[in-house]
Amino acid sequence: MVLIIILAFFGSAGIIKNVSADTTDNDLNANLISAAFSGNLSEVERLLKIGANVNAKRKDGLTALMGASIEGHREMVELLVAKGASINEETILFGKNSTACSLASRAGHQEIVELLIRLGANFRESEVTSPLMGGGTKTTSPLGDGPRW
Repeated sequence: MVLIIILAFFGSAGIIKNVSADTTDNDLNANLISAAFSGNLSEVERLLKIGANVNAKRKDGLTALMGASIEGHREMVELLVAKGASINEETILFGKNSTACSLASRAGHQEIVELLIRLGANFRESEVTSPLMGGGTKTTSPLGDGPRW
């Protein structure tokens, strides 16, 4: 509700039609992360414009950037970093220290790993693993046989 009042005060009436009075910051952030995982650029841009936090985390610690990296969405990764996503944000997932870079590596997205490094990701060989480092084959999940996102 506060967001709607702030937007109205600053004259963003065109944006207000996309937000209901029942929308919370948690809803915006959850929707942002979901849209990033699915690669929906226009929805991510819309949600960021109306106040979603680019660095919001799910309960498991995953961010929108991590989701886009896991799924190999290059344009999404570029957009989120340009909008201020924390490129070296860490979470612990299944007992492993994980960043967007390490998750992209585990998912077999070499292009995303290289992009993240060019954009300033800290590269730690210990966290960026096969298949890029020659230690195995690509799996259907970035964490082996664990859940698919």
